[in-house]
Amino acid sequence: FQLGAELLQDPARRNTMPRSKRIWFMNSYQSYVFNQIAAKRVESIDRVWLGDWAMKTDNGACFPVEQPDVEQPRADRFEISPTGPLFGSRAPWATGVPGEIERAVIADLGTTPELLSKAGAECGFRGERRALRVRLND
Repeated sequence: FQLGAELLQDPARRNTMPRSKRIWFMNSYQSYVFNQIAAKRVESIDRVWLGDWAMKTDNGACFPVEQPDVEQPRADRFEISPTGPLFGSRAPWATGVPGEIERAVIADLGTTPELLSKAGAECGFRGERRALRVRLND
């Protein structure tokens, strides 16, 4: 992931690398960023907050959480789950407390949501939100 982080900061270097390698390193950095955000949310992994993006379990559709008191019972039933970002040109960033967590993690990594989105776009990544939890069945 470290080379992906370096490539993020250096577009000239990124653009001289073969596309397949560039994508591999940037994908590893996407995963690293997601995992760091998931680690910060693990204690409240079953909670949805105002400003979160939630994912429907049945079809993978994402939507912004505007009424957490209405959506939390759905999260309790595992109908929806909070999400984390895989950065790219179209991936939305959370707001509120979830957004603060995302921005803090990204700042600790020495970057910004804007730079991640721009670098993702330059690499052809649309980005998406992924569920922070999965249901394990017997």
